[in-house]
Order: sequence, then structure tokens, then C-alpha cells
Amino acid sequence: IEIMMDEKKPLSRISQKKESNFDILILGIKKPKEVLRQKIKKRLKERLEKEGMIDEVKNLHKQKVSWKRLESFGLEYKWLSYFLQKKITYQEMQEFLERDINRFAKRQTTWFKRDKRIKWFDNYWQIRKEVKNFLQK
Repeated sequence: IEIMMDEKKPLSRISQKKESNFDILILGIKKPKEVLRQKIKKRLKERLEKEGMIDEVKNLHKQKVSWKRLESFGLEYKWLSYFLQKKITYQEMQEFLERDINRFAKRQTTWFKRDKRIKWFDNYWQIRKEVKNFLQK
């Protein structure tokens, strides 16, 4: 609002994308769907078993954050709240979480693929070569 008031222009005109004065390189790493799914599964397991996600949600609830509010935070908080309220089993919570995180990852991938500035690569060596070429310009 301050910028809009200072510029005396509608926000839609202020926030329009402007060409950058800098050369930029935006890279994306392509992973096969199954590899991505396995990484998601492994990361979720670590977060549940080693990083204390369940305790985090328990503590938030103890600090007077309602179940309804926790559920509104989405993904992890939603399914962990259901589990802690005994609405679903641990196994169901894990399956629903994994399913929803995979869906979210697919939406992210679709969104990023629309950005034509991103150069996609399959492996580290291709990326290394691209960065080296970019820096030598």
C-alpha cells in the first residue's frame, strides 16, 4: 500500500514484471516419478519418526491451538490432527499424508514446467556444465 501511495499508480501497474538488468540462470532437476515418490516416502518417514512432527502438533494443541485450526493448516497438520484425535489410525494417517504430498508435488511440477525460463536437466553433470558455460559468458 505504501508503494502504491508513493507511486500514485494502481497496484496492478506497479507489480507488473519488469525485465531484469541481470543475466540469470534458472535450473530444474528432472526426477522420474517413482524416484520422487520414494524420496517423498523416505522424507515423510524421517519427519514422523525422527523429527517429532507428531509431538509438534501435540504441543501446538496443548498451547490452545484448536483441532479445527490445526486441520486448517493443511497437509501434515490436518492428517496428524485426525490421528491424534483418534479419527484415523497411524497407518491411515501415513498413507493419506503420502498420497496428498505426492499430489502436491505433482501440482508443483506442473506449475514449474510452465516457466519457460527454467532449463531442465537429468543429472548433476549436465547442470555443472550449464553453470560453467553460463559463468564464462
